[in-house]
Amino acid sequence: CKISVISVSNLSQSASVEWGICSYPTNYSGLADGTYQFSVRATDVAGNIDQTPATYSWTVDTIAPTVSTTVPANTETEVKTNAKIEINFSESIKIGDGFFLEVRKLSSGELIAGVISTPAVIPTPQSGGRNLVFTPASKLEYATDYTVLVSAEKIADPAGNPLEAYSFGFKTEPLRWMIKESGSANNIA
Repeated sequence: CKISVISVSNLSQSASVEWGICSYPTNYSGLADGTYQFSVRATDVAGNIDQTPATYSWTVDTIAPTVSTTVPANTETEVKTNAKIEINFSESIKIGDGFFLEVRKLSSGELIAGVISTPAVIPTPQSGGRNLVFTPASKLEYATDYTVLVSAEKIADPAGNPLEAYSFGFKTEPLRWMIKESGSANNIA
């Protein structure tokens, strides 16, 4: 049997050990994050070696996903009232049941209704993707502070490492007025 390192985050290329005799069961502990392959081949009493070894591949992943960027960015101002909110993660994520994203008006705590989706290349949030997009059901209010909370309990990477709770805030653009020559004001938003 032998174990091959297919890819390890701190290793620039794959590595493999020579074939050797294995005891049963064989345990490998303390492996670094990465992808590995365990191979077993048989040798008969005449010394003939099996040319098609049985293999098993697995990934060691102990690193939790993080929020890498958001749109709008944390503390951003002048955000359009029809803006969508995008959250990008450091790796693919899976989403559990229940609330995992809340958008609230900061002054009142009012929960903003909307739809959460992922880009077209990812069929559903539950199947894994690297970002989520929240589209408010109606325009956000002008000159208003909002806060976004991403729940730690409902989002994890495919290995089950949970996301640490993350929150950020932004402020929408002020209502702007245009003065006509006649002296009356019109909203230009």
